[in-house]
Amino acid sequence: MVAEIKESKYIAIILDCTPDVSHQEQMTVVIRTVSVKKKTEIREHFLEFLIAPESTCFFGNVQKLYTLFSGSPQRWTILKKHVDITLKSWSETRWESRVNSIEPLRYQTDKVRETLLEVRENANDLMARIEAQSLAEEIG
Repeated sequence: MVAEIKESKYIAIILDCTPDVSHQEQMTVVIRTVSVKKKTEIREHFLEFLIAPESTCFFGNVQKLYTLFSGSPQRWTILKKHVDITLKSWSETRWESRVNSIEPLRYQTDKVRETLLEVRENANDLMARIEAQSLAEEIG
């Protein structure tokens, strides 16, 4: 399998979570290879099941960020003051939207955190202040 991975033109690591019969969240780890030698061949190799303590932490926080800032024009203005790439919502069915939604965190993590700290200090809404503090800690 290692030789196949090294020789492949493309590889992908696929992670998928689902609860098992004992209600523990399990993550399936699969490697997909694409070979383009004489003919194109796609193969998948199951590696293992891992226990996942929580399967929604990352994208859940991305959605919380979008919800926090899009819920108030004042908070959105603060966001625009700090970051060049704005937050975007993500879709359950369109994975491309998830890629687009993480760009600000990938390229401007520090600026997003600074924005959250400014919201924490200046928001009139107590729940928004608490959410901003919580998200700033998660990102930090």
